[in-house]
Amino acid sequence: MFEIIKRIFSRSSMEDNLSVRFIALDEGLGVSGYYIVYEDGEPYAGPYKREGDAQGQLTRMRKSYTPAARRV
Repeated sequence: MFEIIKRIFSRSSMEDNLSVRFIALDEGLGVSGYYIVYEDGEPYAGPYKREGDAQGQLTRMRKSYTPAARRV
């Protein structure tokens, strides 16, 4: 019930604009994997080994289950 009321009266949240992408990083700059990214491609959280793990974390963030535990 609270989630429905929250969605009715809330504006677009930051989590609504996030997506999951595979980013291959070269030259030792970081770890390749699936990242939760902003619209412009900047990593927000990750890396995750599997796409499903990243999608699950994004779902938990959108439903306010837990904050992102693996921010970059």
